[in-house]
Amino acid sequence: AFPVPQETEDIKEVTAERVSTYTDQWGHLRTDRWVRKFPVNADLMTLIGYYLSEGTEAGGHSDRKERAGNLRLCFGKNLMEFQYAYEAVDAAKRLGLNSRIDVTKYGVWVTIFSTPLMRFLKEQFGYGSLNKHLPLWVIKLPKEKLEPMLRAYTNGDGNYRNGVYRVVSVSRNLLEQMRLVCLKLG
Repeated sequence: AFPVPQETEDIKEVTAERVSTYTDQWGHLRTDRWVRKFPVNADLMTLIGYYLSEGTEAGGHSDRKERAGNLRLCFGKNLMEFQYAYEAVDAAKRLGLNSRIDVTKYGVWVTIFSTPLMRFLKEQFGYGSLNKHLPLWVIKLPKEKLEPMLRAYTNGDGNYRNGVYRVVSVSRNLLEQMRLVCLKLG
């Protein structure tokens, strides 16, 4: 038997930031800092769930068309996956973020243009399937904030049938933490 986490701490917003250091045209070292606050609501929690199951960083070596630092969610090609993609786009829009949907030979890709959000997700939730996890502040959130995250996660890496959530991951830590979330939700 597992103990059910009872402690609840409601967080209203989180801060995402981007710090960029460069040398200007006169050879001086400069630092720019952008700070963005996001409300911890159903929209952010939905994007967190999809990041944990389907998310990666857009750009880099394999994708020359994109600037590194944006969030990419990679969905399959069936009708349900298209609906999940549009759900992510709508959540991003309500958070004031621009996004784009691309239909590729591999599936449906949603790119959300926010370097601060991508950096926040990597720092708080890990990067790469094996390294993803839930920070303690998420596990302590009230049930109404955890439900959208768990639903989005199971849309990508699991399912919900007959009142039972089933989750899949290569990250053992994430599986154990999702179990705590499921226990908390009942």
